[in-house]
Amino acid sequence: MRMLLKRAAVFVLLRLQFAPFRPALRAFYALAIRAAVWRLRRMPGVEAVYLAGSLAGGDEVLWGVSDIDFVVFLRGRESDAVRQRIETRFAALRLLFPVLGADRRAVYFVDDFPVRHAEFPILQHLFDPAFCRYRLLHGRDVIADLALPALSAPERLESILWKMKYWMEKAILIVCSRRLTEVQQKYSLFKAMDDVAQLGRIQSTGGGAPAVAAAERGRALEEIRPQLKPAEAAVLEALLRERRERFRRRHTDLDALLDLFRALVARVVGAARDETGGVAAPDSAPVELADDPRAAAILQSLRAELGPVLELRRLAVPPITASITDCDGLDRPAYLLVPAAPLRIDALRRLKRYQEEELRDTAMLFVEAGAALIHAVSSEMMEHWLYTPRTEEHLWPGAARPQREGGVTRLAGLSPACRERLRAKLATNLRQIRRLFVAGELDLIHTAMHTRLVFTALQRLILARELDRADPALPASSAEVVAYLKTHTPVAPAFLDEVAAEHARALAGAGAGIHACFPKLHELVRVFLGALDRGESLERLAAVNDLPDRARLTISAVVITRNRCAYLSRCLEAMLRVDRAPDEILVVDNGSTDATREVVERWSAVRPIRYILEPALGVARARNAGSRAARGEILAFLDDDAVPTAGWLAALEHAFLKSRTIGIVGGAIHHFRNDRDDAVSTYYRLQEGPEPC
Repeated sequence: MRMLLKRAAVFVLLRLQFAPFRPALRAFYALAIRAAVWRLRRMPGVEAVYLAGSLAGGDEVLWGVSDIDFVVFLRGRESDAVRQRIETRFAALRLLFPVLGADRRAVYFVDDFPVRHAEFPILQHLFDPAFCRYRLLHGRDVIADLALPALSAPERLESILWKMKYWMEKAILIVCSRRLTEVQQKYSLFKAMDDVAQLGRIQSTGGGAPAVAAAERGRALEEIRPQLKPAEAAVLEALLRERRERFRRRHTDLDALLDLFRALVARVVGAARDETGGVAAPDSAPVELADDPRAAAILQSLRAELGPVLELRRLAVPPITASITDCDGLDRPAYLLVPAAPLRIDALRRLKRYQEEELRDTAMLFVEAGAALIHAVSSEMMEHWLYTPRTEEHLWPGAARPQREGGVTRLAGLSPACRERLRAKLATNLRQIRRLFVAGELDLIHTAMHTRLVFTALQRLILARELDRADPALPASSAEVVAYLKTHTPVAPAFLDEVAAEHARALAGAGAGIHACFPKLHELVRVFLGALDRGESLERLAAVNDLPDRARLTISAVVITRNRCAYLSRCLEAMLRVDRAPDEILVVDNGSTDATREVVERWSAVRPIRYILEPALGVARARNAGSRAARGEILAFLDDDAVPTAGWLAALEHAFLKSRTIGIVGGAIHHFRNDRDDAVSTYYRLQEGPEPC
């Protein structure tokens, strides 16, 4: 129903692009922009606010249909809490101005931004004046301080290949989206094709083509039209006519536009490849289904969904990403789907659904869209680019011949150009590993990726050490990382075997035992990095054997109570069922006059509980009394009317184990049904309905 209303609104708005409605829509946009900037200026720490896209320059705007996109720079270092605060403010404004499109994706932090801009191609692309327009609305001009470096021919080729992959995946994301109307999809494809044509323009002039302003959208497409085949030129002419008519009439369908987009990408990539002597295709091999049951199941499902004209290949080398936090590639095999003909939009949608529903955490699926150009099926990778300043570059070393030796994948025949690309990417990875494991930024990493992150860091350290060899080792899985460490380092094999087993259980969602191994694993990464920096042998890694294999922190669970003995009994009962038992339980009685002490004595018969009386009323006094009496390294406070979940204390302990800089940790609080008649309980009963939240 919502989509039907959206399509109807777009239909009406496109037919109001004339006086007096168009000036009224422009005034509405101007009011929305002023309101948003006013809200942002009142927020502390805002360094600059920009208007982005077509609204930032030129007059080519579909008033009422185009979103208002902002880019916000804040002082300080990256913080997701600040991003969320900005999003919350915009959520309220969107009730009045639905065209506001700015959210956490376009929030950057001044202290971190220069480093991230230098390291990640996505940021270099998003702030490249040849493709993106910005207009300063408030603060100092942060973007003016950026400078894109002059590129050599090989670097320009890599940049163009990367941008082609970016636009390919963005186009697939656009046409597969169920949240965009056809007009929005066509308008987005028009802009994507114009940027691809602009890339071809830059390539043909050796990088010297001037930027095309937003007001000149479509000019690069007009220039490239004579070079196209007649059928392609006809589709392009129809698209340009639709754009001139502001999409009020339909002249093309989305499948024809996607085919045209692919043709433009192939033309630009082909020209770039011809100029620089060629780029090899990804190294892959047809899957031996008998040896790979997962591949057999995937191929059977794909043929049922898309038909028999498919070939599935397994990529021999895992992706080496530009960001160490893009660590999903390890332990997830990558398969390349080679269709006999370009996939239609309906097939792409079915393929995307299959990836998300069947392969989410078990395998990565890619589609060949041309020689040395592939795109990911999962839109998660694209959304990662849009939500966080990082990128995944799936550029496999096509000239390499992967070989298996001693349980580790080795790359033979690695070309000098590919070796240098890997060297540059690994230099970026090593800087990131240093920030995470040495400078103490692990607390910024989400727990779900922490296990993969440690093994990915070790994989990159191993490859960096091996890169000068004729056949460098590239561990393609966590098992290969462990095999390399066993063979080339003095780290105790028993510890590595235990870590490998815990890692496998963690990936299967069957436990969190590896959390207790993190301090030793982190030290292993730090010592390995130090040896690499100083050019020393890996014998220094013997130092980690002196550390305990498993770290454990003592935890005091402190429950504050006053005159709620029934709730206290339920709380203590749940406390005895948590997965990670507390080392001690303290109940601080803040002057109760009911049966609180009797409840504590009854439960003490099951598990020792220390009873502490604090007669001076006040939550702060009660917590301080509990803090003075507690003996644990971690104090876990709980109110008497709360019920801890099974993984409560394990999660708290893990947070402190994963980072040496964390001092306080909090978690989610979920409301449950109760018989209290205060205003808060009544409110939640009304919100939740018959079932608890």
